Amino acid sequence: MRTAVNKNFHLPLPPTLYADLRAAAERVGTPATDVAREAIKVWLKQERRRRIHAELRAYAEVTAGSKDDFDPAVSAAGVESFLAAHPDDDWRAEPGFPGARRSSNGSGKSTQTPAGKALASKRARRSGK
Repeated sequence: MRTAVNKNFHLPLPPTLYADLRAAAERVGTPATDVAREAIKVWLKQERRRRIHAELRAYAEVTAGSKDDFDPAVSAAGVESFLAAHPDDDWRAEPGFPGARRSSNGSGKSTQTPAGKALASKRARRSGK
């Protein structure tokens, strides 16, 4: 079995950056190489997140308005998964939650939307009411 071997990397730094690195390492009581290694790891992680975000944004822009833009089955599965993960949350009754939406039936009375009724019915079945 082969063991990973650390690689050396010579990195010339401008004097001010070098001084800042040394000062930070001294403040936290850690070798400057460990501080630099951690800083590089953090930057690489952030850069990866930025790259993935940019790729997702580009994909969303390309698919906007297409059949891939909205998949009702995927959306419904997401709602189902969310509701299953939060079975007892009280905020479901809050205005703005789909199950709490109300619409006027023309008589001036507020009635629950069909989507809201379906979610309320599902919650009632889950809670045994």
